[in-house]
Amino acid sequence: YDTEGFYMGGLLAELSAQGGCDVTYVTPAAMVSNWTTNTLEQHRIQKRLLELGVKIICHHEITSDMMLRCVFTDKRQSVGCDILIPVAIRQPEEKLWQDLISDQNATAKTITRIGDCFAPATIAAAVYSGHKFARQFGEQINPDIAPFKRE
Repeated sequence: YDTEGFYMGGLLAELSAQGGCDVTYVTPAAMVSNWTTNTLEQHRIQKRLLELGVKIICHHEITSDMMLRCVFTDKRQSVGCDILIPVAIRQPEEKLWQDLISDQNATAKTITRIGDCFAPATIAAAVYSGHKFARQFGEQINPDIAPFKRE
């Protein structure tokens, strides 16, 4: 079940199908791994899943009673499964950050959340977050001015 829309849902479906599993890929989006249209990979991902025999059900959500619900009509259907692999937006992992900011004896002048502590995303986004923090470390950032130039 893929609500994230990046490459991971399609990848896990492909891996499961290659391993001999009967796979049904379900997403509320209009297509498999919909965000990958931005990276020109969507067509190849969906083609590969279809070639592997993966059943694709778009425009459906999973309800609390494990039924599929059409996002347009609310019509419900049942799809049996042995294992559910949710690929969904995660909650930030901020326990360490919370512990650090609540430590009265902390010697750090500032503590900044980056990466998955701030907003879970792809590995590339986490790397970018760290790189951006390193570039801006010690600088005075004006929030009213874009930190980049656009042509």
